[in-house]
Amino acid sequence: MQDYEQIRQELEEKGYKLSDAEFASMVEYARRKAKVAGKDESYLSLLLPDVIEEYYFRMFINAVSSLRMMEGSNI
Repeated sequence: MQDYEQIRQELEEKGYKLSDAEFASMVEYARRKAKVAGKDESYLSLLLPDVIEEYYFRMFINAVSSLRMMEGSNI
């Protein structure tokens, strides 16, 4: 496995904080996604930042949706 700590540090500087378990999960998800696309391990350095940003975006959307449901408001 390549060392993706530099990518992690760059993303954490932008505010994308992940636990070790979350980061490991994102690396594995990116690895599976690259395999499905027919790419090798070298593609992960390009894919991993997008996978983490998408993860945060999904968490944001889910949080907003949950708040709206709790408030009983219509979207």
